[in-house]
Amino acid sequence: MRDVMSIGRRRWWLLAVVFAVGVPLLRAPWSSEGTATRVSAVGAGSSTAADPGPCDQPAHWVAAWMAAPQDTSALVPARGVDGDPTPETARTSFTDQSFRMMVTPHIGGSGLRVRLSNRFGTDPVTFSAVHVARRQAGAAVVAGTDHVATFDSGLAVTVAPGTDALSDPVDLAVDAFQDVAISFYVASSASLDAHLDALQTQYLTQPGAGDHTGDADGAAFDHPVLSWLAVAGVDVLASPSVGAVAVIGDSLTDGLGSTADASARWPDDLARRALVNGTPISVLNGGISGNQVARDNLASHGLQDRGAGLSAVNRLDADALQQSGVRTVVVFAGINDLFSPSSADPVSAVVAGYEAIIDRAHAAGLRVVAATLTPGSQNGAVEMWRLAINNWIRTSGRFDSVLDLDAALRDPAHISRIAPGLTNEIVHFNDTGYRTLAASIDLGALRASGCAGQADGVR
Repeated sequence: MRDVMSIGRRRWWLLAVVFAVGVPLLRAPWSSEGTATRVSAVGAGSSTAADPGPCDQPAHWVAAWMAAPQDTSALVPARGVDGDPTPETARTSFTDQSFRMMVTPHIGGSGLRVRLSNRFGTDPVTFSAVHVARRQAGAAVVAGTDHVATFDSGLAVTVAPGTDALSDPVDLAVDAFQDVAISFYVASSASLDAHLDALQTQYLTQPGAGDHTGDADGAAFDHPVLSWLAVAGVDVLASPSVGAVAVIGDSLTDGLGSTADASARWPDDLARRALVNGTPISVLNGGISGNQVARDNLASHGLQDRGAGLSAVNRLDADALQQSGVRTVVVFAGINDLFSPSSADPVSAVVAGYEAIIDRAHAAGLRVVAATLTPGSQNGAVEMWRLAINNWIRTSGRFDSVLDLDAALRDPAHISRIAPGLTNEIVHFNDTGYRTLAASIDLGALRASGCAGQADGVR
């Protein structure tokens, strides 16, 4: 088996600008409230979004965790350092191996179901066994919590190229922010979708190790990686008052610059804030490092594009509109369109992408919230374009709400830069910066928690 090179760690800071990567930093303890001024709606458009249903409805399925799969087929593999977790960044062929993927749902529920992806595969992938359990520590799971996941009542599932597979309901209750281990076994040679920058350690067995999906101790899972393989989502059976926010974003949402294995990305911090405030929501992380609004960046386009994924417009359905229980879509993307413009007028291209997202989300009955683009320490055309896009976001009236992250996080003395103490480079935030970002967001502007008639009015 081949380890493959990391695209999200130990990179020169200059690559952060060009390719939207970053360097992890030490994480400070999280608190439910930050020091930043809360960002409220600064503009509102007319939405066709439907209000939540009444509170006396039965529990419903809500997406509690997701990771956007990427096309990594053309990336060049390289061997990692023994004992050091390294991302699987190519569609490496796996044979007779077991995988244990660790995910952290933002909300709890009385049952769950698992989504497996083969969206970018060219051949069918057969998962011969899939198990779900609560995580204990490392690759070990809590004894007695292991459950077999079935698909249309079968123990194995073959996922066709370009598709996902959603499991049958699994009778395993989970709490918010309780790690869940998803174990699966691939007997025949297969290539797997990946989300490159998991920033969370995952575990594989060695090739030829056989089926260890039901193991509790985790000893067989002796190969650590920092990418999610094949898993794309987890739904939980939750109260009708609980909903989800789907964030379409880039490396800033993916969490580059935050501490690995700490769930220190801003969607995690925002979901924790909501939980502490008594209005739990799932903040689905649809971030892909390097992603653009207007242009597809698939690995097949060349190494430079780093498998940055379909454009925000072209992945909107899979990563937002089709996610269970979503009530609001947040768009926090566009800066990579400026760093690597696909046309002489990137502002118009990004705005056209925003318009398409707004129209499709409204047609699906969802609210659309925009976040202004945060600084990247640029001058000249890139900064001019960023300011123009932010002006359109603030003044167009097309979005249902606007989160003015630029105003909340920029350096007042140098508006083209992130405020001191919130970053250790120039584009991505550190843990303090991501917490400050999450603390600046008005939960009421998201309207993703609550149901019709609920007294607090926050939905």
